[in-house]
Amino acid sequence: MTRPVGRRPGTASSGRGLRLPLDLSALGEFGLVERIAEAAAADAAGRLPGGYAVRGIGDDAAEVAGADGRALVVTKDLLLEDVHFRRRWHPPRLLGRKTLAVNLSDVAAMGARPLAAFLGLGLPRGFPAPDLAEVLRGLLDLARAAGVRLAGGDTTRSRSGLVLSVTVIGLAARGGAVRRAGARPGDVIYVTGTLGDSALGLALLARGRRLGRTRGAEARLLRRHLDPTPRLLEGAAIGEGRLASAMIDLSDGLAADLGHVCEASGVGARVDLARLPRSPAYRALARRLVPADPQAPAVGGGEDYELLFTVPPGRVAALERTARRWPARPTAIGEVRPGREGLVLLGEDGRPYAPPRAGFVHF
Repeated sequence: MTRPVGRRPGTASSGRGLRLPLDLSALGEFGLVERIAEAAAADAAGRLPGGYAVRGIGDDAAEVAGADGRALVVTKDLLLEDVHFRRRWHPPRLLGRKTLAVNLSDVAAMGARPLAAFLGLGLPRGFPAPDLAEVLRGLLDLARAAGVRLAGGDTTRSRSGLVLSVTVIGLAARGGAVRRAGARPGDVIYVTGTLGDSALGLALLARGRRLGRTRGAEARLLRRHLDPTPRLLEGAAIGEGRLASAMIDLSDGLAADLGHVCEASGVGARVDLARLPRSPAYRALARRLVPADPQAPAVGGGEDYELLFTVPPGRVAALERTARRWPARPTAIGEVRPGREGLVLLGEDGRPYAPPRAGFVHF
């Protein structure tokens, strides 16, 4: 029997050089993205009319660079019911805010300022109109606070729960966006804010805690998960001051996202987990919520939407001066190392630490 041209057993082909295993778990999310990026690169036609150039898949956002040194950044995220959120856990207004916030965080991670947003809505039959009004109110409230205009979108019927899709366009500083691929050995690794709060908030939701029915440290952790704050001021300051050699936002967790920077830059990294910034709420509740490994949420929990960035030694003083005005102050947690050393996480006892999970797995 002859095999169809361009196919292998156990694979599916698009007919344009994109071959995928029939079981996507063999690739994983980032393996799939890499295959798509390879296929897209094969179709790339170089510079566009007007001198524009597109730098696409592989960063928090795509960059559309003009001949004048300015660049737009464009990002898209999907939030799917029962994959990214559970409606019974998430107040509709905060869900609307989070839908936009995760995209604004991607723009911040490119050192850019957001300009416009586009909303795609997939609504299941019978979705309550008051809940939809609250989702839209939350999204528009955050858009106004961030100086972003909701400029369009699309709506459709969904057969599998609520679907929220947002695209955001931002403007990078003159000289271009901050990418993942610029880290060099000797650079200092920083993170803004505190880590692990969102993962602990999710653990509280799984235990039946709800925002509005709890107070103190638990309420603060719940809000960090349900209503994250994109670090727009910090990201724009880093981009406009050319303070960082590489940057990413912490959506998948410190270990996974720092790994993306290392891979893109061809470097290794060494991080001292004792230096990770943790909130008072985290310190109060982590041992009770994750008794087997209370540092795991800060290392691999994800959805903190803080910025992780690398700073050349000669720019550290400028960063420290600029950061005095930031709401989310940065903390130095480690150093970029040569690629052969890989990513090394040193636990509070000084020995190498392996997190129980390195980030959310989609496939």
